[in-house]
Amino acid sequence: MAAFFETYEIHQGFERQEIVVSGDLAFVRGMEINQVVPRDGSLPMEIRQRAFSILFRGPDGVWRFARGMTNRPPEGA
Repeated sequence: MAAFFETYEIHQGFERQEIVVSGDLAFVRGMEINQVVPRDGSLPMEIRQRAFSILFRGPDGVWRFARGMTNRPPEGA
């Protein structure tokens, strides 16, 4: 990973499409957007992935990440 971060700068974003909360469990679905910028001045790349995360609320009331997955959408989607 050190070689990657020496070569690229990364900016991450998230476009939420849906969130459902039921008691102390929740899920969120959306698009993860990663902009990868080469440090040598080459053109940046944007990688968009579908994302799904499950969260739980602990006894202290704080929401925590439990599980998640991302995958690339089909071409043209």
